[in-house]
Amino acid sequence: MLSLKMQCQGDHCLGIEEGIAFRWHERLHAAFGAYLSWALCYSSVIFIFARNRIEHKKRDTLYKYFAQTLGYREALPTWLRPYAQVVFMCGHMTLFCFGVGWLLLPLSGQVIGMIVGMVAFFHNGGRFYVDHFWK
Repeated sequence: MLSLKMQCQGDHCLGIEEGIAFRWHERLHAAFGAYLSWALCYSSVIFIFARNRIEHKKRDTLYKYFAQTLGYREALPTWLRPYAQVVFMCGHMTLFCFGVGWLLLPLSGQVIGMIVGMVAFFHNGGRFYVDHFWK
């Protein structure tokens, strides 16, 4: 998307122009709706439909990594621990909310944000995938 925004040519520009034509709150509503759809499917599969299979096959999930491996579940107040899955999903939604400003950034801000994000990914999040999937 960034490459299209930097050197938009021909028909590719039409989609970008149509997206920008929407008011910021309409774009926010559409993005949040798409996120909520994804979050509902993700949490349903991980915590309801495939829960027994994941536990039986001892598969790792991002929730298990945060809650058990990194110990965030135990760091929660005692009264909140039974709702650790809800807290995890709220934390995930918070990441989405922090990214909303991306919609309003100029191109230079998006390029800088992309570089910072890639560095942060390889420093923090990439370690999980390397440890668990590249063994």
